[in-house]
Amino acid sequence: MQFLDGDWENAEIEYAIANVDADFNEMALERARQLIADMSISEAYVRYALMNEMYMESESDYAIANLDCNWELEAVGAAWDWLDQYPDSTHDELHNLLTINSWFTDAEADYACSYVGK
Repeated sequence: MQFLDGDWENAEIEYAIANVDADFNEMALERARQLIADMSISEAYVRYALMNEMYMESESDYAIANLDCNWELEAVGAAWDWLDQYPDSTHDELHNLLTINSWFTDAEADYACSYVGK
């Protein structure tokens, strides 16, 4: 946000935010759509990315609630991506990559490992 980079008074910031013609919920949703279109990522990673882009928790919640996404299939896509890099991965290695590195849940990682035959 450029407000953080400028020398703005609090009153000026509050006025701008109160009078801006922007739907931050929809902006967060659109950004979440871009993120999952670019790569196979977990819900937790989408939330983290939105937070880093200065979206409020309520805006992230809105984006996740309105995002038409199957997180298990996102995990499958991530599993295939990992297997492209590490084709000899065992089940445990792939599961760990999905849960630790990509932040998928255990259930999503289990589904993905089963789907790709690991």
